[in-house]
Amino acid sequence: MGLIDSGSKSNRLLASRRFTSTDIKTAQEAFTSVLDIQASEVYTQGDKVPSSGLPFSGSTQQRSYYSDGDNILLYYYRQRLTKSNVDSDVFFFMDPTGSNSGVTPQLIQDDQQTNFISPKYSVSSLANSTTEDAPPGYGVKVFKSTSENSGSLGDDDVVSANDYQFDYKTGVLQFDANKPGSSDIVYMTAYQYVGTTLETGVNISGDVSSSFTSTGSFGRLEIAGNSNLVGNLTIGGNITIGDADTDSIAISADLSSSLIPNADVTYDLGTNSKRYQFGYIESVSSTNITASGDLSVEATASLGKVVAGDLTEEIYVSVIDPGSGNRYVFEGEVTPNFSLDEGKSYRFDLSDSSVDGHPFKFSQTENGTHGGGSEYTTGVYSSSADPGSANSFIELRVDKDTPNHLYYYCSQHPGMGSNALILKNDLTNLHLVSGSSVSTGSFGKLIGDGSEITNLNEEDPNAIAFALALGG
Repeated sequence: MGLIDSGSKSNRLLASRRFTSTDIKTAQEAFTSVLDIQASEVYTQGDKVPSSGLPFSGSTQQRSYYSDGDNILLYYYRQRLTKSNVDSDVFFFMDPTGSNSGVTPQLIQDDQQTNFISPKYSVSSLANSTTEDAPPGYGVKVFKSTSENSGSLGDDDVVSANDYQFDYKTGVLQFDANKPGSSDIVYMTAYQYVGTTLETGVNISGDVSSSFTSTGSFGRLEIAGNSNLVGNLTIGGNITIGDADTDSIAISADLSSSLIPNADVTYDLGTNSKRYQFGYIESVSSTNITASGDLSVEATASLGKVVAGDLTEEIYVSVIDPGSGNRYVFEGEVTPNFSLDEGKSYRFDLSDSSVDGHPFKFSQTENGTHGGGSEYTTGVYSSSADPGSANSFIELRVDKDTPNHLYYYCSQHPGMGSNALILKNDLTNLHLVSGSSVSTGSFGKLIGDGSEITNLNEEDPNAIAFALALGG
Protein backbone atom coordinates (compact mmCIF):
# COMPACT_ATOMS: atom_id res chain seq x y z
CA MET A 1 0.00 0.00 0.00
CA GLY A 2 1.41 3.31 -1.07
CA LEU A 3 1.83 6.38 1.07
CA ILE A 4 -0.69 9.20 0.93
CA ASP A 5 0.57 11.98 -1.30
CA SER A 6 -1.09 15.14 0.01
CA GLY A 7 -0.51 17.08 -3.22
CA SER A 8 -1.98 14.32 -5.37
CA LYS A 9 -4.92 13.90 -3.03
CA SER A 10 -5.72 17.62 -3.07
CA ASN A 11 -5.58 17.82 -6.85
CA ARG A 12 -7.85 14.83 -7.27
CA LEU A 13 -10.42 16.06 -4.79
CA LEU A 14 -10.51 19.48 -6.46
CA ALA A 15 -11.08 17.71 -9.80
CA SER A 16 -14.01 15.75 -8.30
CA ARG A 17 -12.01 12.51 -8.34
CA ARG A 18 -11.61 10.08 -5.46
CA PHE A 19 -8.21 9.47 -3.90
CA THR A 20 -7.56 5.85 -3.10
CA SER A 21 -3.90 5.23 -3.81
CA THR A 22 -0.83 6.72 -5.42
CA ASP A 23 -0.43 3.38 -7.23
CA ILE A 24 -3.07 4.37 -9.78
CA LYS A 25 -3.20 7.33 -12.10
CA THR A 26 -5.51 10.29 -11.55
CA ALA A 27 -7.42 9.45 -14.74
CA GLN A 28 -8.07 5.97 -13.32
CA GLU A 29 -9.79 7.24 -10.19
CA ALA A 30 -13.61 7.32 -10.10
CA PHE A 31 -15.52 10.56 -10.24
CA THR A 32 -17.36 11.59 -7.09
CA SER A 33 -19.02 14.53 -5.31
CA VAL A 34 -16.45 15.68 -2.83
CA LEU A 35 -17.21 19.33 -2.11
CA ASP A 36 -19.12 19.79 1.15
CA ILE A 37 -20.69 23.26 1.01
CA GLN A 38 -23.25 24.68 3.43
CA ALA A 39 -26.09 26.97 2.38
CA SER A 40 -24.45 29.83 4.33
CA GLU A 41 -21.37 29.55 2.09
CA VAL A 42 -23.22 30.08 -1.21
CA TYR A 43 -23.53 33.75 -2.23
CA THR A 44 -26.95 34.43 -3.79
CA GLN A 45 -26.22 38.12 -4.46
CA GLY A 46 -22.83 37.58 -6.01
CA ASP A 47 -24.06 39.36 -9.14
CA LYS A 48 -24.27 42.57 -7.10
CA VAL A 49 -20.58 42.48 -6.11
CA PRO A 50 -18.91 45.22 -8.22
CA SER A 51 -16.00 44.10 -10.39
CA SER A 52 -14.53 47.61 -10.67
CA GLY A 53 -15.11 51.08 -9.28
CA LEU A 54 -14.89 49.84 -5.68
CA PRO A 55 -16.38 52.57 -3.49
CA PHE A 56 -14.01 52.64 -0.48
CA SER A 57 -10.27 52.84 0.07
CA GLY A 58 -9.63 55.20 3.02
CA SER A 59 -9.72 55.54 6.79
CA THR A 60 -12.89 57.64 6.84
CA GLN A 61 -14.80 54.75 5.30
CA GLN A 62 -14.08 52.21 8.03
CA ARG A 63 -17.08 49.89 8.42
CA SER A 64 -18.93 51.46 5.48
CA TYR A 65 -21.46 49.41 3.55
CA TYR A 66 -21.79 49.15 -0.22
CA SER A 67 -25.45 48.71 -1.07
CA ASP A 68 -27.39 47.79 -4.21
CA GLY A 69 -30.89 47.65 -2.84
CA ASP A 70 -29.44 45.51 -0.02
CA ASN A 71 -26.16 45.72 1.90
CA ILE A 72 -23.66 43.71 -0.16
CA LEU A 73 -20.15 44.59 1.08
CA LEU A 74 -18.64 45.77 4.39
CA TYR A 75 -15.34 47.63 4.28
CA TYR A 76 -12.77 47.13 7.04
CA TYR A 77 -9.90 49.63 7.11
CA ARG A 78 -6.75 48.41 8.90
CA GLN A 79 -8.62 46.14 11.27
CA ARG A 80 -6.37 44.76 14.02
CA LEU A 81 -6.11 40.97 13.75
CA THR A 82 -5.96 38.49 16.63
CA LYS A 83 -2.96 36.15 16.83
CA SER A 84 -2.87 32.47 17.71
CA ASN A 85 -1.80 31.74 21.26
CA VAL A 86 0.39 28.90 19.98
CA ASP A 87 2.69 30.76 17.58
CA SER A 88 2.87 34.14 15.84
CA ASP A 89 2.58 32.70 12.33
CA VAL A 90 -1.27 32.49 12.35
CA PHE A 91 -3.73 35.36 12.79
CA PHE A 92 -7.55 35.50 12.78
CA PHE A 93 -9.83 38.24 11.46
CA MET A 94 -12.08 38.91 14.45
CA ASP A 95 -14.57 41.73 15.10
CA PRO A 96 -14.23 42.91 17.75
CA THR A 97 -10.54 42.08 18.04
CA GLY A 98 -9.77 39.27 20.47
CA SER A 99 -7.39 39.09 23.40
CA ASN A 100 -3.90 40.56 22.98
CA SER A 101 -2.53 37.30 24.34
CA GLY A 102 -4.11 35.42 21.46
CA VAL A 103 -6.82 32.79 20.98
CA THR A 104 -6.63 29.06 20.47
CA PRO A 105 -6.40 27.99 16.82
CA GLN A 106 -8.24 24.76 17.60
CA LEU A 107 -11.64 26.48 17.96
CA ILE A 108 -13.70 28.71 15.67
CA GLN A 109 -14.09 31.89 17.68
CA ASP A 110 -17.54 33.44 18.12
CA ASP A 111 -16.41 36.76 16.64
CA GLN A 112 -14.30 35.32 13.82
CA GLN A 113 -15.29 36.91 10.49
CA THR A 114 -15.60 34.93 7.26
CA ASN A 115 -16.72 35.38 3.63
CA PHE A 116 -14.23 37.99 2.45
CA ILE A 117 -14.26 39.04 -1.20
CA SER A 118 -11.33 37.66 -3.16
CA PRO A 119 -9.66 39.15 -6.26
CA LYS A 120 -11.59 36.67 -8.45
CA TYR A 121 -14.49 39.18 -8.39
CA SER A 122 -12.34 41.93 -9.95
CA VAL A 123 -11.81 42.71 -13.59
CA SER A 124 -8.50 41.31 -14.85
CA SER A 125 -6.80 44.73 -14.72
CA LEU A 126 -7.44 44.90 -10.94
CA ALA A 127 -6.52 41.30 -10.13
CA ASN A 128 -3.30 42.38 -8.35
CA SER A 129 -4.68 45.59 -6.79
CA THR A 130 -5.24 45.86 -3.06
CA THR A 131 -8.06 47.39 -1.07
CA GLU A 132 -6.07 50.61 -0.56
CA ASP A 133 -4.76 51.07 -4.10
CA ALA A 134 -6.00 53.73 -6.53
CA PRO A 135 -8.09 52.33 -8.12
CA PRO A 136 -8.70 49.70 -5.43
CA GLY A 137 -9.11 45.97 -5.95
CA TYR A 138 -10.08 43.13 -3.62
CA GLY A 139 -6.59 41.92 -2.71
CA VAL A 140 -6.14 42.39 1.06
CA LYS A 141 -3.47 44.75 2.33
CA VAL A 142 -1.56 43.53 5.41
CA PHE A 143 0.58 45.58 7.83
CA LYS A 144 2.77 44.64 10.78
CA SER A 145 4.07 47.14 13.29
CA THR A 146 4.71 47.61 16.97
CA SER A 147 2.46 50.68 16.92
CA GLU A 148 -1.05 50.44 18.33
CA ASN A 149 -2.12 53.40 16.18
CA SER A 150 -3.22 52.15 12.77
CA GLY A 151 -3.17 55.70 11.46
CA SER A 152 0.61 55.85 11.85
CA LEU A 153 1.29 52.92 9.51
CA GLY A 154 3.45 53.64 6.49
CA ASP A 155 4.84 51.92 3.42
CA ASP A 156 7.61 50.32 5.49
CA ASP A 157 4.97 48.48 7.49
CA VAL A 158 3.33 46.84 4.47
CA VAL A 159 3.77 43.04 4.39
CA SER A 160 4.75 41.56 1.04
CA ALA A 161 2.11 39.33 -0.52
CA ASN A 162 4.85 36.71 -0.88
CA ASP A 163 5.13 36.38 2.89
CA TYR A 164 1.59 35.19 3.66
CA GLN A 165 -1.51 33.34 2.52
CA PHE A 166 -4.98 34.65 3.37
CA ASP A 167 -7.98 32.33 3.29
CA TYR A 168 -10.78 34.63 2.07
CA LYS A 169 -13.41 32.09 3.09
CA THR A 170 -12.36 31.55 6.71
CA GLY A 171 -10.56 34.80 7.49
CA VAL A 172 -7.35 32.98 8.56
CA LEU A 173 -3.99 34.65 7.80
CA GLN A 174 -0.89 32.37 7.67
CA PHE A 175 2.68 33.63 7.33
CA ASP A 176 5.03 31.62 5.13
CA ALA A 177 8.03 33.85 5.71
CA ASN A 178 9.13 36.77 7.85
CA LYS A 179 6.53 36.02 10.48
CA PRO A 180 5.80 38.82 12.99
CA GLY A 181 7.69 39.08 16.20
CA SER A 182 6.08 38.64 19.60
CA SER A 183 5.53 42.40 19.97
CA ASP A 184 4.28 42.99 16.42
CA ILE A 185 0.65 43.90 15.72
CA VAL A 186 -0.90 42.82 12.42
CA TYR A 187 -3.52 44.92 10.60
CA MET A 188 -5.59 44.22 7.47
CA THR A 189 -7.80 46.17 5.05
CA ALA A 190 -10.42 43.98 3.35
CA TYR A 191 -13.91 43.77 1.85
CA GLN A 192 -16.37 41.31 3.40
CA TYR A 193 -19.46 39.89 1.70
CA VAL A 194 -22.59 40.61 3.79
CA GLY A 195 -25.27 39.95 1.17
CA THR A 196 -27.68 37.05 1.27
CA THR A 197 -26.62 33.43 1.05
CA LEU A 198 -28.59 30.35 0.10
CA GLU A 199 -29.47 30.15 3.78
CA THR A 200 -30.89 33.69 4.07
CA GLY A 201 -32.29 34.57 0.65
CA VAL A 202 -32.31 33.72 -3.06
CA ASN A 203 -31.59 36.20 -5.84
CA ILE A 204 -31.74 34.62 -9.28
CA SER A 205 -30.87 36.45 -12.49
CA GLY A 206 -32.39 34.71 -15.49
CA ASP A 207 -35.20 32.28 -16.15
CA VAL A 208 -36.45 29.91 -13.48
CA SER A 209 -38.38 26.77 -14.38
CA SER A 210 -39.46 24.68 -11.46
CA SER A 211 -41.62 21.67 -10.71
CA PHE A 212 -42.37 20.98 -7.05
CA THR A 213 -43.40 17.58 -5.84
CA SER A 214 -43.32 18.53 -2.17
CA THR A 215 -44.08 21.50 0.01
CA GLY A 216 -41.41 24.05 0.72
CA SER A 217 -40.84 26.77 3.30
CA PHE A 218 -38.84 29.86 2.33
CA GLY A 219 -37.82 32.83 4.45
CA ARG A 220 -37.26 35.12 1.47
CA LEU A 221 -37.21 34.48 -2.28
CA GLU A 222 -36.00 37.22 -4.63
CA ILE A 223 -35.97 36.45 -8.36
CA ALA A 224 -34.55 38.85 -10.94
CA GLY A 225 -35.70 37.75 -14.37
CA ASN A 226 -38.39 35.43 -15.61
CA SER A 227 -39.80 32.54 -13.64
CA ASN A 228 -42.06 29.66 -14.55
CA LEU A 229 -43.70 27.75 -11.72
CA VAL A 230 -45.40 24.49 -12.57
CA GLY A 231 -47.92 23.16 -10.09
CA ASN A 232 -50.05 24.65 -7.35
CA LEU A 233 -48.86 27.82 -5.63
CA THR A 234 -50.08 29.07 -2.27
CA ILE A 235 -48.81 32.44 -0.99
CA GLY A 236 -49.56 33.83 2.44
CA GLY A 237 -49.09 37.36 3.73
CA ASN A 238 -49.28 40.69 1.91
CA ILE A 239 -48.64 40.60 -1.85
CA THR A 240 -47.45 43.47 -4.05
CA ILE A 241 -47.54 42.87 -7.82
CA GLY A 242 -45.65 45.34 -10.02
CA ASP A 243 -43.98 48.62 -9.04
CA ALA A 244 -45.19 50.90 -11.90
CA ASP A 245 -48.27 51.37 -14.09
CA THR A 246 -46.17 50.16 -17.04
CA ASP A 247 -46.20 46.66 -15.54
CA SER A 248 -49.06 44.41 -16.60
CA ILE A 249 -50.82 41.27 -15.35
CA ALA A 250 -52.35 38.70 -17.69
CA ILE A 251 -54.67 36.09 -16.17
CA SER A 252 -55.42 33.09 -18.37
CA ALA A 253 -57.13 31.08 -15.67
CA ASP A 254 -60.72 31.47 -14.40
CA LEU A 255 -61.20 33.06 -11.01
CA SER A 256 -62.74 30.65 -8.51
CA SER A 257 -63.26 32.98 -5.56
CA SER A 258 -64.93 36.25 -4.64
CA LEU A 259 -63.08 39.50 -5.37
CA ILE A 260 -63.56 41.47 -2.16
CA PRO A 261 -61.76 44.74 -1.21
CA ASN A 262 -60.39 45.07 2.32
CA ALA A 263 -62.09 48.45 2.89
CA ASP A 264 -65.63 49.62 2.09
CA VAL A 265 -66.24 52.36 -0.52
CA THR A 266 -62.49 52.97 -1.01
CA TYR A 267 -61.18 51.38 -4.21
CA ASP A 268 -62.20 51.74 -7.87
CA LEU A 269 -62.56 49.26 -10.72
CA GLY A 270 -61.14 51.15 -13.70
CA THR A 271 -60.80 54.92 -14.15
CA ASN A 272 -62.32 57.65 -16.31
CA SER A 273 -59.45 57.24 -18.77
CA LYS A 274 -59.09 53.44 -18.52
CA ARG A 275 -62.49 51.74 -18.59
CA TYR A 276 -63.42 48.09 -18.88
CA GLN A 277 -65.19 47.45 -22.19
CA PHE A 278 -67.94 45.06 -21.15
CA GLY A 279 -69.21 43.74 -17.84
CA TYR A 280 -71.33 40.59 -17.74
CA ILE A 281 -72.97 40.48 -14.31
CA GLU A 282 -76.03 38.54 -13.25
CA SER A 283 -77.28 41.15 -10.81
CA VAL A 284 -76.11 44.50 -9.43
CA SER A 285 -76.68 45.85 -5.95
CA SER A 286 -75.55 49.46 -5.92
CA THR A 287 -76.13 52.50 -3.77
CA ASN A 288 -75.72 54.89 -6.70
CA ILE A 289 -75.58 54.46 -10.48
CA THR A 290 -74.08 57.10 -12.75
CA ALA A 291 -74.53 56.67 -16.50
CA SER A 292 -72.89 58.99 -19.03
CA GLY A 293 -74.40 57.08 -21.95
CA ASP A 294 -77.49 55.04 -22.73
CA LEU A 295 -79.09 52.64 -20.28
CA SER A 296 -80.90 49.73 -21.94
CA VAL A 297 -82.79 46.78 -20.45
CA GLU A 298 -83.13 43.65 -22.56
CA ALA A 299 -85.58 41.91 -20.25
CA THR A 300 -88.63 42.62 -18.16
CA ALA A 301 -87.67 44.78 -15.24
CA SER A 302 -89.45 45.44 -11.99
CA LEU A 303 -88.28 48.73 -10.55
CA GLY A 304 -89.47 50.74 -7.58
CA LYS A 305 -89.03 54.09 -9.33
CA VAL A 306 -87.23 55.21 -12.45
CA VAL A 307 -86.19 58.82 -13.01
CA ALA A 308 -85.41 59.67 -16.61
CA GLY A 309 -82.15 61.43 -17.35
CA ASP A 310 -78.96 61.25 -15.29
CA LEU A 311 -79.34 59.35 -12.02
CA THR A 312 -76.55 61.30 -10.39
CA GLU A 313 -76.10 65.04 -10.84
CA GLU A 314 -72.83 66.76 -9.98
CA ILE A 315 -72.72 70.25 -8.50
CA TYR A 316 -69.44 72.17 -8.15
CA VAL A 317 -68.99 74.02 -4.86
CA SER A 318 -66.66 76.87 -4.00
CA VAL A 319 -66.38 79.49 -1.24
CA ILE A 320 -66.17 83.28 -1.54
CA ASP A 321 -66.58 86.26 0.75
CA PRO A 322 -69.16 88.63 -0.84
CA GLY A 323 -68.53 91.16 1.93
CA SER A 324 -70.60 89.60 4.69
CA GLY A 325 -68.36 86.63 5.51
CA ASN A 326 -67.61 83.36 3.71
CA ARG A 327 -70.49 81.85 1.76
CA TYR A 328 -70.95 78.69 -0.31
CA VAL A 329 -71.17 79.17 -4.07
CA PHE A 330 -72.82 76.65 -6.41
CA GLU A 331 -72.17 76.92 -10.13
CA GLY A 332 -71.56 80.67 -9.72
CA GLU A 333 -74.63 81.28 -7.49
CA VAL A 334 -74.06 82.47 -3.91
CA THR A 335 -76.06 80.43 -1.34
CA PRO A 336 -78.96 79.63 -3.70
CA ASN A 337 -82.03 77.59 -2.82
CA PHE A 338 -82.15 74.13 -4.38
CA SER A 339 -84.95 72.03 -5.75
CA LEU A 340 -84.08 68.31 -5.75
CA ASP A 341 -85.78 65.38 -7.46
CA GLU A 342 -86.81 62.26 -5.63
CA GLY A 343 -85.05 59.19 -7.00
CA LYS A 344 -81.85 61.04 -7.94
CA SER A 345 -78.52 61.53 -6.22
CA TYR A 346 -76.69 64.83 -6.01
CA ARG A 347 -72.93 64.87 -5.70
CA PHE A 348 -71.51 68.14 -4.38
CA ASP A 349 -67.93 68.39 -5.64
CA LEU A 350 -65.77 69.86 -2.82
CA SER A 351 -62.39 69.66 -4.57
CA ASP A 352 -62.01 73.41 -5.13
CA SER A 353 -59.16 74.78 -2.98
CA SER A 354 -61.44 77.52 -1.58
CA VAL A 355 -63.47 74.81 0.23
CA ASP A 356 -60.44 73.82 2.34
CA GLY A 357 -61.39 74.04 6.03
CA HIS A 358 -65.13 74.30 5.31
CA PRO A 359 -66.77 70.88 5.83
CA PHE A 360 -70.07 70.82 3.90
CA LYS A 361 -73.03 69.33 5.83
CA PHE A 362 -76.84 69.00 5.73
CA SER A 363 -79.35 69.65 8.50
CA GLN A 364 -83.11 69.98 9.01
CA THR A 365 -82.37 73.11 11.04
CA GLU A 366 -81.28 76.43 9.55
CA ASN A 367 -77.52 76.93 10.15
CA GLY A 368 -77.28 73.31 11.31
CA THR A 369 -75.46 72.69 14.58
CA HIS A 370 -74.84 76.42 14.94
CA GLY A 371 -78.64 76.92 15.05
CA GLY A 372 -79.25 74.24 17.67
CA GLY A 373 -79.90 71.45 15.13
CA SER A 374 -78.01 68.31 14.21
CA GLU A 375 -76.33 66.97 11.10
CA TYR A 376 -78.59 65.09 8.68
CA THR A 377 -76.83 61.89 7.53
CA THR A 378 -79.51 59.60 6.09
CA GLY A 379 -78.66 58.84 2.47
CA VAL A 380 -75.54 61.00 2.73
CA TYR A 381 -72.17 59.61 1.58
CA SER A 382 -68.80 61.34 1.77
CA SER A 383 -65.44 60.62 0.20
CA SER A 384 -62.40 60.06 2.41
CA ALA A 385 -60.61 63.08 0.90
CA ASP A 386 -60.61 66.33 2.88
CA PRO A 387 -62.54 69.34 1.52
CA GLY A 388 -60.40 71.37 -0.86
CA SER A 389 -58.44 68.36 -2.12
CA ALA A 390 -58.85 66.16 -5.19
CA ASN A 391 -61.77 63.68 -5.25
CA SER A 392 -63.47 65.31 -2.24
CA PHE A 393 -67.25 65.21 -2.39
CA ILE A 394 -70.46 64.73 -0.40
CA GLU A 395 -73.42 62.98 -2.00
CA LEU A 396 -77.11 63.15 -1.08
CA ARG A 397 -79.46 60.42 -2.25
CA VAL A 398 -83.02 61.75 -2.44
CA ASP A 399 -85.80 59.21 -1.83
CA LYS A 400 -89.27 59.11 -0.35
CA ASP A 401 -87.88 59.36 3.19
CA THR A 402 -85.76 62.44 2.50
CA PRO A 403 -87.26 65.49 4.30
CA ASN A 404 -89.00 68.05 2.11
CA HIS A 405 -86.87 70.80 3.60
CA LEU A 406 -83.14 70.69 4.30
CA TYR A 407 -80.43 73.28 4.89
CA TYR A 408 -76.76 73.19 3.97
CA TYR A 409 -74.12 74.60 6.32
CA CYS A 410 -70.44 74.53 7.31
CA SER A 411 -69.77 72.53 10.46
CA GLN A 412 -66.84 74.83 11.35
CA HIS A 413 -68.21 78.28 10.55
CA PRO A 414 -71.78 79.59 11.03
CA GLY A 415 -73.74 81.42 8.35
CA MET A 416 -71.98 79.97 5.29
CA GLY A 417 -75.23 78.54 3.97
CA SER A 418 -77.14 81.70 4.90
CA ASN A 419 -80.79 80.64 5.22
CA ALA A 420 -80.96 78.86 1.87
CA LEU A 421 -83.33 75.89 1.57
CA ILE A 422 -83.04 72.52 -0.16
CA LEU A 423 -86.58 71.61 -1.34
CA LYS A 424 -87.64 68.17 -2.55
CA ASN A 425 -90.03 68.09 -5.52
CA ASP A 426 -91.02 65.93 -8.47
CA LEU A 427 -89.23 67.89 -11.18
CA THR A 428 -86.88 66.06 -13.53
CA ASN A 429 -83.91 68.39 -13.34
CA LEU A 430 -81.96 70.35 -10.72
CA HIS A 431 -83.22 73.88 -10.24
CA LEU A 432 -81.58 76.80 -8.53
CA VAL A 433 -84.56 78.63 -7.03
CA SER A 434 -84.26 82.41 -7.26
CA GLY A 435 -85.26 84.37 -4.18
CA SER A 436 -85.09 83.57 -0.49
CA SER A 437 -87.38 82.81 2.42
CA VAL A 438 -87.46 86.51 3.39
CA SER A 439 -87.86 88.10 -0.03
CA THR A 440 -90.16 88.01 -3.01
CA GLY A 441 -89.27 85.06 -5.22
CA SER A 442 -90.11 83.56 -8.53
CA PHE A 443 -90.67 79.78 -8.30
CA GLY A 444 -91.30 77.22 -11.02
CA LYS A 445 -93.47 74.97 -8.81
CA LEU A 446 -93.99 74.94 -5.06
CA ILE A 447 -96.07 72.42 -3.14
CA GLY A 448 -97.00 73.51 0.38
CA ASP A 449 -97.74 71.51 3.46
CA GLY A 450 -100.27 73.85 5.10
CA SER A 451 -97.75 76.04 6.88
CA GLU A 452 -98.74 79.62 7.69
CA ILE A 453 -97.60 82.30 5.27
CA THR A 454 -97.74 85.96 6.26
CA ASN A 455 -97.12 89.38 4.72
CA LEU A 456 -98.60 88.45 1.36
CA ASN A 457 -99.83 91.23 -0.91
CA GLU A 458 -103.44 90.24 -1.51
CA GLU A 459 -103.61 92.46 -4.57
CA ASP A 460 -100.80 90.50 -6.18
CA PRO A 461 -102.26 87.53 -8.11
CA ASN A 462 -98.96 85.67 -7.83
CA ALA A 463 -99.07 86.00 -4.05
CA ILE A 464 -102.64 84.70 -3.94
CA ALA A 465 -101.74 81.71 -6.10
CA PHE A 466 -98.74 81.05 -3.86
CA ALA A 467 -100.94 81.06 -0.77
CA LEU A 468 -103.50 78.76 -2.35
CA ALA A 469 -100.79 76.31 -3.30
CA LEU A 470 -99.38 76.15 0.20
CA GLY A 471 -102.69 76.06 1.92
CA GLY A 472 -104.12 73.39 -0.28
